[in-house]
Amino acid sequence: FNYAKQTVKLAIEFDHPKNKLLAWLQLADIYSKKADYRSSLEYGNKSKALALALDMDKEYAESLILIGGSISKLGDYEKSAALNFQALAIFEKIGDHKGISEAFNRIGYDYFVQGFHDKALEYYTQTLKISREIKELEGISRGLNNVAIVYADKGESLFAKAYFKESIEINKLIDKPSWVGINYLNLGTVYRIEEKYDTAFYYLKRSVQIMTRLNNRQKLPDSYYGLSMYYRDFGKPDSSLYYAKLSYQLGMENKQKNKVFNGAKLLSELYEQQDDFENAFTYSKIESQLKDSLATEMSMARISHLELLYEYDKTEQENKIAQQRREYILILVGA
Repeated sequence: FNYAKQTVKLAIEFDHPKNKLLAWLQLADIYSKKADYRSSLEYGNKSKALALALDMDKEYAESLILIGGSISKLGDYEKSAALNFQALAIFEKIGDHKGISEAFNRIGYDYFVQGFHDKALEYYTQTLKISREIKELEGISRGLNNVAIVYADKGESLFAKAYFKESIEINKLIDKPSWVGINYLNLGTVYRIEEKYDTAFYYLKRSVQIMTRLNNRQKLPDSYYGLSMYYRDFGKPDSSLYYAKLSYQLGMENKQKNKVFNGAKLLSELYEQQDDFENAFTYSKIESQLKDSLATEMSMARISHLELLYEYDKTEQENKIAQQRREYILILVGA
């Protein structure tokens, strides 16, 4: 983020518009990853306008992808898909295979979050195919994981396991241990649901070990939660309680409300099963309070998202009117 900001400053000082454009694209991506969608849209729009002025098709398409990504996170999947398809057409025209793969991936995500599994699988498979063709290993890993998640969601565990396992091997090859840990967690969960407990334990335990070694405090609560669910299903309530508490406590330390909510819900259920109604009630009350808090936050976030979408539409309309005026003036001058 700091280097991108410095690049913008230097690009303006030395009049390097192309470098400014590249830095703006990076800032739009960084802001999106930080969930600051207002800033991401601002830099995405600035990038789009500058790429158009500089006649840089690839960067123009990349700006569309970034804008579409933020709009997708704001919940307008139709508008996001339209931008992604527009970017896809440009990438296909200039023969940018990596860009085509990225566009397919974004379209697949828009379908997946809406529950259209078959369409999501179609586009995720396409992005995986292209990544294999151009031998882009991170793209292959991402494609494998996404395809596996869709199959797992569809209940087709045989395919899900095969793709997760291949993704693990790729992630080991490109030295992405945290991705391996996530793969292990997903794979262990699939085996747990199948009631293949020995194999489930192997993968879930490996996930915990990797996230602990990396001190990945964002993902470690998920690994603890997965292991707690395993022990619950396997009939070891004390071990399940132990890992549920770890998940809950770490979620509290990291202020991850969703993970605290899941931990409290699981702890309430586990204590109730042991007839420890005092603790069951304590965590049930925490669960209830968090549920209300999360619902309020989601409602406020949705209002904020709608406001951002309105602002984006307004800006787009103003840009179109300004463009029409410019074209009208050119026509008059030509006449």
